[in-house]
Amino acid sequence: MSWIDRLLSVPTSSQRLGAMEGLRGYAALLIYVLHLTGQFFSRRLEVSMDDITLSSLAERHPLEAIGYWLFSSHYGVDIFFALSGYLIAGIVTRQGFRYGPYLVNRLLRIYPVLICSTFIYVAYRIFVNGGTVWWGGLVGNLLLLNGIAELDFPAINIVTWSLFFEISFYLAFPIIWMACRQRLGRFTIVFLGLVAVLAVCNDNYSRYAMFGVGILLKLLPAPLLAQVRSRFSDISVAVLYVAAAAVFMATQQFVLFLPVFAIPAFLLMDRAIHSDGWLNQLFSNRWLRYFGNISFSFYIYHPLGLSVAHAVLERYPGWTHGKYLAGFIVLSFASSTVFAVLSYVFVERLYFSSRRHALTPRPQQA
Repeated sequence: MSWIDRLLSVPTSSQRLGAMEGLRGYAALLIYVLHLTGQFFSRRLEVSMDDITLSSLAERHPLEAIGYWLFSSHYGVDIFFALSGYLIAGIVTRQGFRYGPYLVNRLLRIYPVLICSTFIYVAYRIFVNGGTVWWGGLVGNLLLLNGIAELDFPAINIVTWSLFFEISFYLAFPIIWMACRQRLGRFTIVFLGLVAVLAVCNDNYSRYAMFGVGILLKLLPAPLLAQVRSRFSDISVAVLYVAAAAVFMATQQFVLFLPVFAIPAFLLMDRAIHSDGWLNQLFSNRWLRYFGNISFSFYIYHPLGLSVAHAVLERYPGWTHGKYLAGFIVLSFASSTVFAVLSYVFVERLYFSSRRHALTPRPQQA
């Protein structure tokens, strides 16, 4: 075992799905590229991607068209949600499931990183940007109030809204599953009904549906999944997925985009996890798996990495746009990765190590 494997692998007593780790890494990269693109165009070129429309692309510079495509890759978080649905469905439907320990375990998975990162973001604002501490905002962000759209609560870290979705799903799914008497068909109807009601309140709440994609992938009968899988090749799934991803450029609304994206995302995850084709090999790549292992911390810290890179590059106003972009990519990715590795090693691995010790059977005394 190499030093990097010892450093970045997940300490666990159970077998892990390599492609799941790779898919997490892919999702984190999507989100990073989205935010990097948006910040480069807004800060350097003074172009707001939100003001660009698909119909106006023909009149714009080709670089802006490429940027618009990358900025429209808002579905990285939705892949995270689908992966969470797959994981949580496996836990909740396991024999001997207990709600209390499960919930404590989920909170221990999320909150140490959330707490540490929130205080680091606050410290950065104070010592680098000359900000002050708003204690009510600090508490509200730790309670994830910024994830509730109706409150319009100011975010310390713009990406933590998704953790509200994650934790509310952790809370609700076992209750709904038990209320539906553990019947997948009944659960699916109830779950989609609840998502539809939430989507009426706010378009962004429709993204809860992606948890359902992972749940179905985990709980549908294996023969049915195999039958569906046999009708598609890796290349056809990849083409469908890319085509569906492009739909967001036209719709810009999750309530319209997700029904189109959900099926190709389901097929992509299924082939990556359950087949042995090139999609499985791609997402099982060792380096992508390493990145997937630190993807949660990378996701949390990459806005800080982007801010650090921008602060450094402000000292070189004479650089060309190309040179600035290259520096922005290198500095932001490097700093985000350093933050992520430190967070993974000193915070996340404590969780995984404690879980491994808790799950390892104790030897019986004679």
